[in-house]
Order: sequence, then C-alpha cells, then structure tokens
Amino acid sequence: MLKIKFLFFLYLIILNNFIIAQTFSFCLGTNSYVLNTEGKQFGKSFTHSKFYPLTNPYLGIDLQMNETISSGFKFGYLYTKIHEEDFTGLELEVLLKYYPLGKMFLQGDINFHFNMPYKRELSSRTIRMIGVGAGYNLSKIITLEVLYYLPLKKEYLPKSYFWGGPNEIRNVIKFGILFYPPLRKSN
Repeated sequence: MLKIKFLFFLYLIILNNFIIAQTFSFCLGTNSYVLNTEGKQFGKSFTHSKFYPLTNPYLGIDLQMNETISSGFKFGYLYTKIHEEDFTGLELEVLLKYYPLGKMFLQGDINFHFNMPYKRELSSRTIRMIGVGAGYNLSKIITLEVLYYLPLKKEYLPKSYFWGGPNEIRNVIKFGILFYPPLRKSN
C-alpha cells in the first residue's frame, strides 16, 4: 500500500511539473561512476571501489520552472560486467536543479535503481538513493555534472548459502555528460 501511495505522489509531482513548466527539453546522456561496495563472497569479507566508464546511458526530460529552478526525470539502464558486481538494472531519477550563478547549477535527486542480478536465483532489489551534486552548462547543448549518492537501503544482493553475502553499497559517485538536441519547445 505504501508503494502505491508513493507512486501516486510521484505521479502528481510529474503532472504538476508538466503543467507549470515554462519550457521543457529532452536530453541524452551517459554517466561514468565509482561504486563503493562491501560484503562477503565465498567466506571472505571485501570492501572495494571500482570505476565504471560510460556505463549508464539514459534519456532525460528537463522542465524549466523559471530562470533559477528546473526539475526533471532521467530514465536509463546501468550495467556492470557480469559476475563482477551484479549491480545492473533500470534506473529512474527524479531531480531538482537550482541555478545560482547562471551556467552552474546545484542538483538534488532521488534515484531508484531496479537491480537485476545475472542469476535468477538471486532476488532483485529496488535500491533508493538520495543524491546531491553540481553541474555546469558548457554550451546550450552540452552539460557536465557530478553527483554523490547515499543509498537508503544498502543491500543489493541478499545473503546466499553458496557464495556468502549480503553485498551492500556504501556510496556511489557519478560523473555525467548530457547532450541537449536543439528540440526545445516553449509553452
């Protein structure tokens, strides 16, 4: 029941943003990221960080409310090498940007990662993360951003008799590049 209420609330936010947006634009982007994990595999504890370059393509929608505030959504797919992390799956981000200095912006978002492990016997997890970051518009069509995420639920793989676990995310750092095709539309 809580999930249904949350999805309805999210739907209202999306609908409200489309109604009051002065302009909206679409973007294509990709993220490189650093995944910091800890857990157990085959009886041994581990803690490590790994850099994954350009492994998170997505489509985004930006809704400009006024000169200093915009909100948006990103829909994408995050993948890692099979049998390595098992942190792979669909992603949805709901974000809010604040532009205090024109081209530079501060960003806060909620990220939903729908984890899909490579083995079917490992159950999937929905991982919610809170992110903060900053970005810079290099031009009208190219934007760079960096975000730091903390998971609200850290476990992405459950405890398993065969290999150990559970595996948990400590944090995620994303480095993104966005491309805005010149298709902007004003209301």
